[in-house]
Amino acid sequence: MNGDVWKSIVKLRCTEPKLEVMVIDADWGVGLIRKGKQKLYTKAPLEECLTWDYFDINRNELINLITVEEFYKKI
Repeated sequence: MNGDVWKSIVKLRCTEPKLEVMVIDADWGVGLIRKGKQKLYTKAPLEECLTWDYFDINRNELINLITVEEFYKKI
């Protein structure tokens, strides 16, 4: 994910329980957003999650990073 795209993914992971949001670990990251259910990320307030320092430490969980193999199992 380039630029500030990660912030959109984090915001959806923290606020939208009726969406399934994940990023596939391919290329620069392939974001996938679809109708479904997800457990919201609640380990920190959204404002903190949107800071680079917090994101850099918690990236994999914040964006629900999955491997290509895990993605194929989901489809």
